[in-house]
Amino acid sequence: LGLGLANLFYYYFTTDGTAPSELIPLFATAFLLTLIKEIGIALAVLAIFVFACDLWLCRSKTRRSAGLIRLAAVLAGALLAFASWQLFQTLSGVAGSGLGNNAWIGIQKLFAGSAPQYQYDVIKSYILRLLAYDSPSSFTTIVSMVSMSVLLLIFGFVGSKLFFEGNAKRIWVLIGSLFFIYIIYAVALLGMY
Repeated sequence: LGLGLANLFYYYFTTDGTAPSELIPLFATAFLLTLIKEIGIALAVLAIFVFACDLWLCRSKTRRSAGLIRLAAVLAGALLAFASWQLFQTLSGVAGSGLGNNAWIGIQKLFAGSAPQYQYDVIKSYILRLLAYDSPSSFTTIVSMVSMSVLLLIFGFVGSKLFFEGNAKRIWVLIGSLFFIYIIYAVALLGMY
């Protein structure tokens, strides 16, 4: 999921046109991101939010129409994958997970104080884990460090490309919106449990 999302950001911020060679990678990446896991559709929507912020805050009105076409390609890829997966589940008689409904009921119980104790324990453990750092010998820490290194390299490349093109404002929009979607993603991930 992380690599798919990073790829989506890479193609969006390093290309600028509406040629099929630039729209197909955006469409295909959003399509695959949505098919990898159910949360992929939410990540695609969050990416669209970041791209819309970039269009609104950093692009001239003359360049916004091309940006809207690019947003439409991402949205079309995500929605087509989501619809095709729903159709497949319906035709094959497989029930969906219904995560949204279960999460909402769980959140209501948490705030009402009537949730089972294990859910409060999960929240406490999740927050501690989110903010903690394991010993460097831990396998999950090594994987996390490699993943973070790859992510930093990708965003470092994109950021340096934008900086040298004179688009420093786009870097700040990217950083700010990524921080915002990280918080939303962390809360949504917690809501699934």
